[in-house]
Amino acid sequence: MLEDRFGSGVPNAHNSQPQQSASNNNEWLSRKEVAQRLKKSTGTVDNWSKAGILTPYKMGRMVFFKNSEVESAPVAKKSNK
Repeated sequence: MLEDRFGSGVPNAHNSQPQQSASNNNEWLSRKEVAQRLKKSTGTVDNWSKAGILTPYKMGRMVFFKNSEVESAPVAKKSNK
């Protein structure tokens, strides 16, 4: 059921981290990893999620972001320059 919604990268009960595919664009990132890539705090990532700038995917109590969506977010283009 979760795989239908999130794809094959959904973590299972034995693995708390999402599976990484061969392509970086399908990689799942934690809040901390997104903050590190964008050189922002996790609080900023949370605020951008609430504002709709980044799309969070909740899996249980954990929150992940798609690498491809983080890279294409308007804030990512400003942060990486």
